[in-house]
Amino acid sequence: MNNLVRCRSPKSKKLPELFAELDWSWGRGESWAMVIPSGGGKTLLGKAFTEPLFQEGWEVAEGLRVEVLSEWKEREQIEQDRHDDDSPFLEGGFDKGTTLRETLGDSNPWLERLGLSKHLDTGFRFLSNGEVRKALLLMALHRSPEALVFDEFLEGLDAASRAQWPGILEELSQHMSLLFLTSRQSNVPQWMTRRLHRVGTQWLPEAPADATLLGHREALPASWLEEFSRRASVETVVEASGLICRYGERVIFEGLHWEVRPGQHWLLTGPNGCGKTTLLSMVVGDHPQAYQPGLRILGTPRGSGESIWDIKKHFGLVGSDLQRRQLSSCTGLAVVCSGFYDTIGLYQEVPRDRLNLARDFLELFGLEALGKRYVDEMSYGELRLLLILRALVKAPQALMLDEPTQGLDDRQRGRVHELIEAIMEKTPCQILLVSHDPEERPKGLTHHLEFGPHGTRVHSMEQKEKR
Repeated sequence: MNNLVRCRSPKSKKLPELFAELDWSWGRGESWAMVIPSGGGKTLLGKAFTEPLFQEGWEVAEGLRVEVLSEWKEREQIEQDRHDDDSPFLEGGFDKGTTLRETLGDSNPWLERLGLSKHLDTGFRFLSNGEVRKALLLMALHRSPEALVFDEFLEGLDAASRAQWPGILEELSQHMSLLFLTSRQSNVPQWMTRRLHRVGTQWLPEAPADATLLGHREALPASWLEEFSRRASVETVVEASGLICRYGERVIFEGLHWEVRPGQHWLLTGPNGCGKTTLLSMVVGDHPQAYQPGLRILGTPRGSGESIWDIKKHFGLVGSDLQRRQLSSCTGLAVVCSGFYDTIGLYQEVPRDRLNLARDFLELFGLEALGKRYVDEMSYGELRLLLILRALVKAPQALMLDEPTQGLDDRQRGRVHELIEAIMEKTPCQILLVSHDPEERPKGLTHHLEFGPHGTRVHSMEQKEKR
Protein backbone atom coordinates (compact mmCIF):
# COMPACT_ATOMS: atom_id res chain seq x y z
CA MET A 1 0.00 0.00 0.00
CA ASN A 2 1.65 3.22 -1.19
CA ASN A 3 -0.80 5.30 0.84
CA LEU A 4 -0.35 5.89 4.54
CA VAL A 5 -4.05 6.65 4.82
CA ARG A 6 -7.02 6.36 2.47
CA CYS A 7 -10.34 7.98 3.40
CA ARG A 8 -13.63 7.48 1.58
CA SER A 9 -16.39 9.10 3.64
CA PRO A 10 -15.17 7.61 6.94
CA LYS A 11 -17.83 7.19 9.61
CA SER A 12 -16.94 8.26 13.14
CA LYS A 13 -18.29 6.43 16.17
CA LYS A 14 -18.68 9.75 17.99
CA LEU A 15 -19.86 12.05 15.19
CA PRO A 16 -21.15 9.90 12.28
CA GLU A 17 -21.69 12.73 9.77
CA LEU A 18 -18.55 14.76 10.49
CA PHE A 19 -16.43 13.42 7.61
CA ALA A 20 -19.24 12.28 5.30
CA GLU A 21 -17.81 14.10 2.24
CA LEU A 22 -14.09 13.54 2.87
CA ASP A 23 -12.35 11.70 0.03
CA TRP A 24 -8.61 11.91 0.66
CA SER A 25 -5.39 9.96 0.27
CA TRP A 26 -2.17 10.63 2.18
CA GLY A 27 0.70 9.10 0.25
CA ARG A 28 4.14 8.20 1.52
CA GLY A 29 6.47 11.18 1.45
CA GLU A 30 3.60 13.67 1.10
CA SER A 31 2.95 16.67 3.34
CA TRP A 32 -0.61 17.89 3.72
CA ALA A 33 -2.30 20.81 5.48
CA MET A 34 -5.95 20.67 6.49
CA VAL A 35 -7.66 23.90 7.55
CA ILE A 36 -10.65 22.87 9.67
CA PRO A 37 -12.77 25.32 11.72
CA SER A 38 -12.97 24.92 15.48
CA GLY A 39 -15.35 22.07 16.28
CA GLY A 40 -14.93 20.65 12.78
CA GLY A 41 -13.06 17.49 13.78
CA LYS A 42 -9.31 18.32 13.85
CA THR A 43 -8.65 16.55 17.13
CA LEU A 44 -10.90 13.62 16.22
CA LEU A 45 -9.01 13.18 12.96
CA GLY A 46 -5.67 13.32 14.79
CA LYS A 47 -6.76 10.78 17.40
CA ALA A 48 -7.91 8.38 14.68
CA PHE A 49 -4.26 7.48 14.06
CA THR A 50 -3.86 6.10 17.57
CA GLU A 51 -7.44 5.14 18.54
CA PRO A 52 -10.06 3.12 16.60
CA LEU A 53 -12.47 6.02 16.05
CA PHE A 54 -13.73 5.18 12.56
CA GLN A 55 -16.04 2.28 11.82
CA GLU A 56 -15.51 2.13 8.07
CA GLY A 57 -14.09 4.10 5.15
CA TRP A 58 -10.72 4.55 6.89
CA GLU A 59 -7.66 2.57 5.79
CA VAL A 60 -4.26 2.93 7.46
CA ALA A 61 -1.08 1.24 6.27
CA GLU A 62 -0.22 -1.78 8.40
CA GLY A 63 2.50 -1.07 10.96
CA LEU A 64 2.47 2.68 10.32
CA ARG A 65 4.74 4.44 12.82
CA VAL A 66 2.96 7.74 13.40
CA GLU A 67 3.30 10.33 16.15
CA VAL A 68 0.49 12.78 16.94
CA LEU A 69 1.44 16.12 18.51
CA SER A 70 -1.55 17.84 20.06
CA GLU A 71 -2.99 19.53 23.14
CA TRP A 72 -4.26 16.22 24.50
CA LYS A 73 -0.77 14.70 24.25
CA GLU A 74 0.57 17.75 26.08
CA ARG A 75 -2.07 17.33 28.79
CA GLU A 76 -1.25 13.64 29.23
CA GLN A 77 2.46 14.39 29.67
CA ILE A 78 1.93 17.14 32.24
CA GLU A 79 -0.68 15.18 34.19
CA GLN A 80 1.70 12.21 34.38
CA ASP A 81 4.43 14.49 35.71
CA ARG A 82 2.05 15.91 38.32
CA HIS A 83 0.97 12.40 39.31
CA ASP A 84 4.60 11.47 39.94
CA ASP A 85 5.32 14.62 41.97
CA ASP A 86 6.98 13.65 45.27
CA SER A 87 7.41 17.21 46.58
CA PRO A 88 5.46 16.58 49.84
CA PHE A 89 7.84 13.74 50.74
CA LEU A 90 11.16 15.43 49.99
CA GLU A 91 13.33 17.59 52.18
CA GLY A 92 12.88 21.15 50.96
CA GLY A 93 9.53 20.26 49.38
CA PHE A 94 10.65 20.43 45.74
CA ASP A 95 10.58 17.64 43.16
CA LYS A 96 11.59 18.91 39.73
CA GLY A 97 9.92 15.92 38.07
CA THR A 98 10.88 14.13 34.87
CA THR A 99 13.46 16.22 33.03
CA LEU A 100 14.39 16.54 29.37
CA ARG A 101 17.83 15.10 30.15
CA GLU A 102 16.24 11.95 31.59
CA THR A 103 13.92 11.67 28.59
CA LEU A 104 16.21 12.60 25.69
CA GLY A 105 19.77 12.66 26.99
CA ASP A 106 21.92 15.73 26.41
CA SER A 107 23.25 15.13 22.88
CA ASN A 108 20.08 15.59 20.83
CA PRO A 109 20.99 17.98 17.98
CA TRP A 110 17.59 19.66 18.11
CA LEU A 111 17.87 20.82 21.72
CA GLU A 112 19.89 23.93 20.95
CA ARG A 113 17.94 24.72 17.81
CA LEU A 114 14.63 24.71 19.67
CA GLY A 115 15.99 26.68 22.62
CA LEU A 116 15.62 23.79 25.06
CA SER A 117 19.27 23.04 25.91
CA LYS A 118 19.10 25.45 28.88
CA HIS A 119 16.12 23.51 30.26
CA LEU A 120 17.67 20.02 30.27
CA ASP A 121 17.23 19.71 34.04
CA THR A 122 13.75 21.26 34.18
CA GLY A 123 10.69 19.10 34.84
CA PHE A 124 7.83 19.11 32.34
CA ARG A 125 5.35 20.79 34.65
CA PHE A 126 7.73 23.75 35.04
CA LEU A 127 8.05 24.33 31.30
CA SER A 128 5.90 26.89 29.54
CA ASN A 129 3.13 25.85 27.16
CA GLY A 130 5.33 26.48 24.12
CA GLU A 131 8.35 24.71 25.65
CA VAL A 132 6.27 21.60 26.36
CA ARG A 133 5.19 21.49 22.72
CA LYS A 134 8.79 21.67 21.53
CA ALA A 135 9.74 18.92 23.99
CA LEU A 136 6.93 16.70 22.69
CA LEU A 137 8.30 17.08 19.17
CA LEU A 138 11.76 15.96 20.31
CA MET A 139 10.26 12.99 22.15
CA ALA A 140 8.32 12.05 19.01
CA LEU A 141 11.42 12.30 16.80
CA HIS A 142 13.32 10.18 19.33
CA ARG A 143 10.93 7.31 18.47
CA SER A 144 11.82 7.52 14.72
CA PRO A 145 8.34 7.85 13.21
CA GLU A 146 7.65 7.70 9.48
CA ALA A 147 4.78 10.19 9.81
CA LEU A 148 3.98 13.17 12.05
CA VAL A 149 0.56 14.69 12.68
CA PHE A 150 0.48 18.24 14.08
CA ASP A 151 -2.81 19.34 15.68
CA GLU A 152 -2.71 23.16 16.19
CA PHE A 153 0.96 22.83 17.05
CA LEU A 154 1.85 26.51 16.56
CA GLU A 155 -0.54 27.65 19.29
CA GLY A 156 1.40 28.84 22.34
CA LEU A 157 4.74 29.29 20.55
CA ASP A 158 6.47 32.65 20.83
CA ALA A 159 7.16 34.90 17.83
CA ALA A 160 10.72 33.69 17.31
CA SER A 161 9.64 30.04 17.37
CA ARG A 162 6.72 30.65 15.00
CA ALA A 163 9.11 32.26 12.52
CA GLN A 164 11.34 29.16 12.70
CA TRP A 165 8.67 26.56 12.17
CA PRO A 166 8.03 26.73 8.41
CA GLY A 167 11.71 25.93 7.81
CA ILE A 168 11.77 23.20 10.47
CA LEU A 169 8.66 21.55 9.06
CA GLU A 170 10.06 21.68 5.53
CA GLU A 171 13.27 20.05 6.77
CA LEU A 172 11.30 17.31 8.54
CA SER A 173 9.29 16.71 5.35
CA GLN A 174 12.46 15.52 3.65
CA HIS A 175 12.58 12.52 5.99
CA MET A 176 8.95 11.73 6.82
CA SER A 177 5.33 12.41 5.87
CA LEU A 178 3.58 15.33 7.58
CA LEU A 179 -0.06 16.20 8.25
CA PHE A 180 -0.63 19.73 9.55
CA LEU A 181 -4.07 20.35 11.14
CA THR A 182 -5.06 23.92 11.96
CA SER A 183 -8.09 26.18 12.20
CA ARG A 184 -6.28 29.17 10.67
CA GLN A 185 -5.22 29.58 7.06
CA SER A 186 -2.42 31.95 8.13
CA ASN A 187 -0.75 29.16 10.14
CA VAL A 188 -0.12 26.99 7.09
CA PRO A 189 3.49 27.22 5.80
CA GLN A 190 3.55 28.51 2.22
CA TRP A 191 5.56 25.54 0.97
CA MET A 192 2.72 23.16 1.87
CA THR A 193 0.85 23.06 -1.43
CA ARG A 194 -1.33 20.03 -0.75
CA ARG A 195 -4.25 21.53 1.15
CA LEU A 196 -7.83 20.84 2.07
CA HIS A 197 -10.21 23.40 3.57
CA ARG A 198 -13.36 22.32 5.35
CA VAL A 199 -16.24 24.69 4.53
CA GLY A 200 -19.52 23.44 5.94
CA THR A 201 -19.60 19.77 4.94
CA GLN A 202 -17.42 20.31 1.86
CA TRP A 203 -13.66 19.81 1.51
CA LEU A 204 -12.11 22.27 -0.93
CA PRO A 205 -8.52 22.66 -2.23
CA GLU A 206 -8.70 26.45 -1.73
CA ALA A 207 -10.26 28.65 0.95
CA PRO A 208 -13.30 30.69 -0.17
CA ALA A 209 -12.79 34.44 -0.31
CA ASP A 210 -15.13 35.14 2.63
CA ALA A 211 -13.70 32.48 4.98
CA THR A 212 -12.39 35.05 7.47
CA LEU A 213 -15.33 37.46 7.69
CA LEU A 214 -15.82 38.58 11.29
CA GLY A 215 -18.93 38.67 13.40
CA HIS A 216 -20.94 41.67 14.55
CA ARG A 217 -20.11 44.09 17.33
CA GLU A 218 -21.05 42.36 20.55
CA ALA A 219 -24.16 43.42 22.48
CA LEU A 220 -23.36 42.54 26.08
CA PRO A 221 -26.17 41.33 28.39
CA ALA A 222 -27.87 44.28 30.14
CA SER A 223 -28.04 42.56 33.55
CA TRP A 224 -24.30 41.91 33.38
CA LEU A 225 -23.54 45.56 32.54
CA GLU A 226 -25.69 46.70 35.47
CA GLU A 227 -23.57 44.65 37.88
CA PHE A 228 -20.65 47.05 37.37
CA SER A 229 -22.76 50.12 38.20
CA ARG A 230 -23.45 48.76 41.71
CA ARG A 231 -19.79 48.73 42.71
CA ALA A 232 -17.71 51.27 44.57
CA SER A 233 -14.60 52.85 43.06
CA VAL A 234 -11.76 50.38 42.56
CA GLU A 235 -8.25 50.14 43.93
CA THR A 236 -5.08 49.66 41.92
CA VAL A 237 -5.42 46.06 40.73
CA VAL A 238 -1.76 45.00 41.02
CA GLU A 239 1.22 46.59 42.76
CA ALA A 240 4.37 44.49 42.39
CA SER A 241 7.73 45.64 43.71
CA GLY A 242 10.84 43.49 43.38
CA LEU A 243 8.84 40.34 42.62
CA ILE A 244 10.84 37.14 42.07
CA CYS A 245 10.04 33.61 40.93
CA ARG A 246 12.46 30.68 40.82
CA TYR A 247 12.37 26.87 40.68
CA GLY A 248 15.45 25.53 42.38
CA GLU A 249 18.37 27.27 40.67
CA ARG A 250 16.30 28.33 37.67
CA VAL A 251 15.22 31.98 37.93
CA ILE A 252 12.07 32.77 35.92
CA PHE A 253 12.15 36.50 36.69
CA GLU A 254 13.42 38.74 39.46
CA GLY A 255 13.20 42.38 40.47
CA LEU A 256 9.87 42.77 38.65
CA HIS A 257 8.10 46.12 39.20
CA TRP A 258 4.58 46.50 37.79
CA GLU A 259 1.41 48.48 38.55
CA VAL A 260 -2.01 48.03 37.00
CA ARG A 261 -3.99 51.15 37.78
CA PRO A 262 -7.73 51.74 37.26
CA GLY A 263 -8.66 52.23 33.61
CA GLN A 264 -5.53 50.54 32.23
CA HIS A 265 -5.62 47.57 29.84
CA TRP A 266 -2.37 45.63 29.53
CA LEU A 267 -0.65 43.50 26.92
CA LEU A 268 1.98 41.05 28.23
CA THR A 269 4.51 39.66 25.74
CA GLY A 270 7.81 37.80 25.79
CA PRO A 271 9.43 34.51 24.76
CA ASN A 272 8.29 31.09 25.94
CA GLY A 273 9.27 30.46 29.56
CA CYS A 274 9.84 34.10 30.56
CA GLY A 275 7.12 34.07 33.24
CA LYS A 276 3.99 35.67 31.74
CA THR A 277 1.64 32.88 32.81
CA THR A 278 3.46 32.54 36.13
CA LEU A 279 2.92 36.23 36.87
CA LEU A 280 -0.83 35.95 36.32
CA SER A 281 -1.05 32.87 38.54
CA MET A 282 0.81 34.77 41.28
CA VAL A 283 -1.71 37.61 41.03
CA VAL A 284 -4.69 35.30 41.62
CA GLY A 285 -2.86 33.32 44.33
CA ASP A 286 -2.62 30.02 42.43
CA HIS A 287 1.16 29.97 42.48
CA PRO A 288 3.03 28.70 45.58
CA GLN A 289 5.41 31.68 45.42
CA ALA A 290 2.60 34.23 45.32
CA TYR A 291 2.97 35.23 48.98
CA GLN A 292 5.71 37.84 48.82
CA PRO A 293 5.92 41.15 50.70
CA GLY A 294 6.31 43.11 47.46
CA LEU A 295 2.90 42.15 46.08
CA ARG A 296 -0.39 43.97 46.76
CA ILE A 297 -3.65 42.95 45.08
CA LEU A 298 -6.51 45.49 45.05
CA GLY A 299 -4.75 47.45 47.80
CA THR A 300 -4.26 44.43 50.08
CA PRO A 301 -0.75 43.12 50.81
CA ARG A 302 -0.45 39.47 49.81
CA GLY A 303 -0.46 37.22 52.88
CA SER A 304 -2.30 39.62 55.19
CA GLY A 305 -5.09 37.20 56.05
CA GLU A 306 -7.14 37.21 52.85
CA SER A 307 -8.24 33.83 51.47
CA ILE A 308 -7.57 32.76 47.92
CA TRP A 309 -11.32 33.02 47.28
CA ASP A 310 -11.31 36.66 48.41
CA ILE A 311 -8.83 37.32 45.59
CA LYS A 312 -10.29 35.06 42.91
CA LYS A 313 -13.75 36.64 43.04
CA HIS A 314 -12.33 39.81 41.50
CA PHE A 315 -10.62 38.07 38.57
CA GLY A 316 -11.78 36.14 35.54
CA LEU A 317 -9.07 33.85 34.17
CA VAL A 318 -8.60 32.02 30.86
CA GLY A 319 -5.55 29.85 30.20
CA SER A 320 -4.24 26.44 29.14
CA ASP A 321 -3.71 25.09 32.65
CA LEU A 322 -7.30 25.93 33.62
CA GLN A 323 -8.48 24.23 30.45
CA ARG A 324 -6.54 21.05 31.22
CA ARG A 325 -8.22 20.79 34.64
CA GLN A 326 -11.82 20.96 33.41
CA LEU A 327 -13.93 17.91 34.32
CA SER A 328 -14.98 15.77 31.37
CA SER A 329 -18.35 15.06 33.03
CA CYS A 330 -19.43 18.74 33.07
CA THR A 331 -21.82 20.19 30.52
CA GLY A 332 -21.02 23.43 28.74
CA LEU A 333 -23.61 25.27 30.83
CA ALA A 334 -22.03 23.93 34.04
CA VAL A 335 -18.58 25.09 32.87
CA VAL A 336 -19.88 28.63 32.35
CA CYS A 337 -21.80 28.66 35.66
CA SER A 338 -18.72 27.44 37.58
CA GLY A 339 -17.28 30.90 36.93
CA PHE A 340 -19.65 32.35 39.53
CA TYR A 341 -17.98 30.21 42.21
CA ASP A 342 -14.38 29.92 40.90
CA THR A 343 -14.56 26.13 41.00
CA ILE A 344 -13.49 23.36 38.64
CA GLY A 345 -16.85 21.70 38.19
CA LEU A 346 -20.18 22.75 39.68
CA TYR A 347 -21.16 21.63 43.17
CA GLN A 348 -24.25 23.63 44.07
CA GLU A 349 -27.60 24.67 42.71
CA VAL A 350 -27.36 27.81 40.57
CA PRO A 351 -29.98 30.55 41.14
CA ARG A 352 -32.28 31.22 38.20
CA ASP A 353 -30.91 34.72 37.51
CA ARG A 354 -27.38 33.33 37.21
CA LEU A 355 -28.54 30.48 34.98
CA ASN A 356 -30.27 32.99 32.72
CA LEU A 357 -27.14 35.14 32.52
CA ALA A 358 -25.00 32.11 31.60
CA ARG A 359 -27.50 31.21 28.88
CA ASP A 360 -27.42 34.82 27.62
CA PHE A 361 -23.65 34.56 27.17
CA LEU A 362 -23.98 31.20 25.40
CA GLU A 363 -26.50 32.78 23.05
CA LEU A 364 -24.14 35.69 22.44
CA PHE A 365 -21.71 33.30 20.75
CA GLY A 366 -24.33 30.96 19.29
CA LEU A 367 -23.25 28.19 21.67
CA GLU A 368 -26.65 27.17 23.03
CA ALA A 369 -26.23 23.58 21.77
CA LEU A 370 -22.77 23.40 23.34
CA GLY A 371 -24.32 24.18 26.71
CA LYS A 372 -25.92 20.71 26.71
CA ARG A 373 -22.83 18.76 25.63
CA TYR A 374 -20.16 17.31 27.92
CA VAL A 375 -16.57 18.53 28.01
CA ASP A 376 -15.17 15.26 26.63
CA GLU A 377 -17.39 15.73 23.55
CA MET A 378 -15.99 19.19 22.75
CA SER A 379 -13.10 20.36 20.64
CA TYR A 380 -10.28 22.34 22.21
CA GLY A 381 -11.59 25.55 20.61
CA GLU A 382 -15.15 24.98 21.77
CA LEU A 383 -14.03 24.53 25.38
CA ARG A 384 -11.81 27.62 25.10
CA LEU A 385 -14.86 29.71 24.11
CA LEU A 386 -16.75 28.37 27.14
CA LEU A 387 -13.86 29.30 29.43
CA ILE A 388 -13.97 32.87 28.11
CA LEU A 389 -17.65 33.01 29.05
CA ARG A 390 -16.86 31.37 32.40
CA ALA A 391 -14.39 34.17 33.14
CA LEU A 392 -16.94 36.83 32.21
CA VAL A 393 -20.15 35.81 33.95
CA LYS A 394 -19.27 37.11 37.42
CA ALA A 395 -18.46 40.61 36.02
CA PRO A 396 -14.84 40.59 37.27
CA GLN A 397 -12.73 43.58 38.17
CA ALA A 398 -10.04 42.30 35.80
CA LEU A 399 -10.12 39.77 32.98
CA MET A 400 -6.86 37.81 32.71
CA LEU A 401 -6.61 36.31 29.23
CA ASP A 402 -3.63 34.01 28.66
CA GLU A 403 -3.59 33.28 24.91
CA PRO A 404 -7.41 33.38 24.88
CA THR A 405 -7.87 32.47 21.22
CA GLN A 406 -5.78 29.29 21.19
CA GLY A 407 -7.57 26.69 19.08
CA LEU A 408 -10.05 29.16 17.59
CA ASP A 409 -10.54 29.67 13.89
CA ASP A 410 -10.30 33.09 12.22
CA ARG A 411 -14.00 33.84 12.57
CA GLN A 412 -14.05 33.00 16.27
CA ARG A 413 -10.89 35.01 16.89
CA GLY A 414 -12.54 38.01 15.31
CA ARG A 415 -15.59 37.59 17.54
CA VAL A 416 -13.42 37.29 20.67
CA HIS A 417 -11.47 40.43 19.74
CA GLU A 418 -14.72 42.33 19.22
CA LEU A 419 -15.97 41.07 22.59
CA ILE A 420 -12.78 42.26 24.33
CA GLU A 421 -13.04 45.65 22.63
CA ALA A 422 -16.69 45.98 23.69
CA ILE A 423 -15.75 45.15 27.31
CA MET A 424 -13.03 47.82 27.34
CA GLU A 425 -15.40 50.35 25.78
CA LYS A 426 -18.53 49.69 27.85
CA THR A 427 -17.34 48.50 31.28
CA PRO A 428 -14.71 49.27 33.94
CA CYS A 429 -13.45 45.68 33.66
CA GLN A 430 -9.71 45.76 32.99
CA ILE A 431 -7.94 43.51 30.49
CA LEU A 432 -4.63 41.72 31.11
CA LEU A 433 -3.86 39.95 27.83
CA VAL A 434 -0.95 37.54 27.25
CA SER A 435 -0.19 36.92 23.59
CA HIS A 436 2.58 35.81 21.24
CA ASP A 437 0.59 36.61 18.12
CA PRO A 438 1.17 40.12 16.68
CA GLU A 439 -2.35 39.95 15.21
CA GLU A 440 -3.78 39.50 18.70
CA ARG A 441 -3.99 43.19 19.55
CA PRO A 442 -7.59 44.27 20.23
CA LYS A 443 -8.12 48.01 19.98
CA GLY A 444 -8.18 49.72 23.37
CA LEU A 445 -5.11 48.21 25.04
CA THR A 446 -3.25 51.03 26.79
CA HIS A 447 -0.01 49.58 28.25
CA HIS A 448 2.56 46.92 27.46
CA LEU A 449 4.62 44.77 29.86
CA GLU A 450 7.39 43.28 27.74
CA PHE A 451 9.59 40.45 29.03
CA GLY A 452 13.01 40.41 27.43
CA PRO A 453 16.49 38.94 27.89
CA HIS A 454 17.50 41.81 30.21
CA GLY A 455 14.37 41.98 32.36
CA THR A 456 10.99 43.61 31.85
CA ARG A 457 10.08 46.87 30.15
CA VAL A 458 6.89 48.88 30.65
CA HIS A 459 5.59 51.41 28.18
CA SER A 460 2.39 53.00 26.91
CA MET A 461 0.86 51.43 23.81
CA GLU A 462 0.15 54.95 22.51
CA GLN A 463 3.81 55.97 22.88
CA LYS A 464 4.91 52.82 21.08
CA GLU A 465 2.54 53.49 18.18
CA LYS A 466 3.85 57.05 17.82
CA ARG A 467 7.42 55.78 17.56
